[in-house]
Amino acid sequence: MKHIEREVTHNPELFYVLGALLGDGYTYSWRDKKREHFRVGLDVKNKSFALKYAQKLSKGIGSKINACYYANKELWFVRLDNKELYLSVNKLRFSPDRIVSLINKDDKNLSKAINFIEGFFDADGCVKIINDSARKIPKICLDFTSTDSNRIEVMKVLLESYLGIEARYSNQDAYM
Repeated sequence: MKHIEREVTHNPELFYVLGALLGDGYTYSWRDKKREHFRVGLDVKNKSFALKYAQKLSKGIGSKINACYYANKELWFVRLDNKELYLSVNKLRFSPDRIVSLINKDDKNLSKAINFIEGFFDADGCVKIINDSARKIPKICLDFTSTDSNRIEVMKVLLESYLGIEARYSNQDAYM
């Protein structure tokens, strides 16, 4: 497990990481006899997603991070102890609209926005093909499947502001 205390810069690759963590990631902290730990992690079944996330995280923090396979649970995981990243992710969890101001901080905002959207889509997105009998041509939909409506609203704003895509969404009732 790597413990990295260097400053987290908000480069485009880190925005992919923030998007992925906002979707499928987790954070937790604990204190032992020596120090306090701030864990940031991603555990997924998809190998290519884990490898891509590890590569973007490595570029984002400037230190090599590997994706590891846990055979007993058939999971790929990437974990890191980094207080600043931990705090950034937790701030976004409670206030997802902060990402828009982070993206708009300097002139590289398009690349940051695209990386964030890509990371969130890789974590909580899918391509849905609707091919029912009433259609001559199948309908293709890009779906974000987050249960947090604030996160979905942020994605809608980013898609429209940076890519010119007018996104629409609908809520589905939970199955009982």
